[in-house]
Formats: sequence, C-alpha cells, structure tokens
Amino acid sequence: MAKKNKFDGIIVKREVDDGGFAHAYDKNDRSCWSADQAERIVLTEDLRKYSPGLHIGQLGWTVPGTTDSYKWIDVVFDNGVRLPILVYGIARVVPERATAIASDILKKNRNTRFDADPVAAERCHREWIKNEHGKWVETNQTIEAGSGPEEVYAFSFPSLQELARLKGDPYYPTKIGYSGNQDGGAVQRIRAQMIEVAAFPERPTLLLVYRTWDGRALELLVHAELRRRDRKLATAPGLEWFATNQNEVGELFAQFGPNIPKSASKPVSGASPSISNLVADGGQLELVRYQDSGCVGVRITRPTSNEGMQ
Repeated sequence: MAKKNKFDGIIVKREVDDGGFAHAYDKNDRSCWSADQAERIVLTEDLRKYSPGLHIGQLGWTVPGTTDSYKWIDVVFDNGVRLPILVYGIARVVPERATAIASDILKKNRNTRFDADPVAAERCHREWIKNEHGKWVETNQTIEAGSGPEEVYAFSFPSLQELARLKGDPYYPTKIGYSGNQDGGAVQRIRAQMIEVAAFPERPTLLLVYRTWDGRALELLVHAELRRRDRKLATAPGLEWFATNQNEVGELFAQFGPNIPKSASKPVSGASPSISNLVADGGQLELVRYQDSGCVGVRITRPTSNEGMQ
C-alpha cells in the first residue's frame, strides 16, 4: 500500500515580512503554494534562456490549479509569457507592494550579468565568464549560435590544431559535448573536465557553442553523423573525440539544431539541473566541517519517502 503524503498542500498560515514578501505554510509548517488562488510573484532567477524578458525582477501571477503546492506552479508573467516554474525561482509579494519590490530588485542587479537590459547583461556575462573561467578556457575563437537553455559545444587544444596545420590535415581532434548548466554553460562544463590544471600545458580552446532546447539530442545527432563519416577517434580515452574542425561542426550544428523541438513542458529554473532536481524533490545541502582537519564537505540529504526526510 502506498504511503500517504503527510503534506496535503492546504495553506493554514500566511505571513508578510517587513520587505513585503508573503509566505504561506501548511499544517506541518512547510512552505506551500495555493492551488486555487492566484498569487502575485516576482522572479528571483534569470530565465532569459527560456524566453526574452524573463529577467530577475520580472513580475507575474501564478495560475490556479496548476501546482502540486510544493515543487512547481505555472506562472503568467506581466510580459505575457507563461511557464511552469520551480517554486524556489520565484517569491510571493504583496500585490500592493509588487512594483516597488520589483523596482528595488532591478536596481540591485544593474550593471551585473542579471541586468534587465539584455545588452548590459550580455556584456557583464562575458566579463564574468572571462574572470571566472578564463584561466581554464580560451574563448577568443568561440562562435555562438542557436537559442535555448542548453548548450552543445566543441573544443580542442591549440597544439592539436597547429599540428594538423603543419601536416596539411584539415581535421584535428575535437571534443563535442553538451551542457545543461544554466549558469556557466559550456565554458563551466569544459573547465570541470580540466580537473587538474597543472596536468595540461595549455588551455583548451572553445570553438563553438550552439544553444538548444535539448542538448543531449543534438549532441547525439552530431556524434552519429561524424561516426558515419568515420571520424571517431578510436585511440582517444574519451568517448566524444572526433577528427573534425570548427567549420564542419558548425555546419552540423546548423543542419541539425533547428530541427530540435522547443519544449517548456517541464518546470524550469535558472539553476543547474542537478541542484534544481535535488531541491525540487525536497532535498537539502549541508556544509560539513570534518574534525581534526581543515577540510569541508557537502552532505546531500534526500527524501526517502513521502513520510519525510532522513
């Protein structure tokens, strides 16, 4: 017999803090959302990868009857866009104070990568990428295209490109992968693969970034076509290395990318999928300091059943 969920989603207590943000709780004192009443919200995560105009500070209303009360809810934003949003990416506000709250949030994010002005946000984002990841990844040659929340990328190393040029070979070893990270995208994913900086004599060069709604699907299509052309590098320890070049991969992205369907049926957020899934499922992250050492770690606490956490 299935265990009964003790969280029934019925709001029994409402509060408003000094900042004008509203809060609601169920009988177990767990934060929840109304299933039958529209609530005024402000966006707290940048969702412009899903739709232009969904910057931090954008206002909207929840849609009654579209929530499980805890994880997600449909939102109709003031600019007309409707999306299912994971609830930790939005905050309730008192309707009478919504405009003032949004204005304050917009001011705080000016001249940052979350600026409501897309031109300023893009400039600041590029500066952030350079400052945050420039030590690990070279982006001066990067060509970007497409649209969507996920990225398919191609990178190589300068020495591999130079060796191919000296040998008169039009192709050089190139890694083709994808990233679903909503923040650093392909650059952050490539940096993560450079586990030990001292192990490499040079930085990888990010050649291409193609944005799409399904990075895994596009990645597999490109891999399959390069295998058909017998370009898979059998001697490479990694599975995603091919003998190709920037132009050829760019053509494949342009060929297959537009055919990837746009879908926003799943609840979205501005955080990376691993963290968003964890939080959406009721998980918690705890910082742990180990005794007799200077080390710290992160403990992941996950729900094991509908009866609660362990």
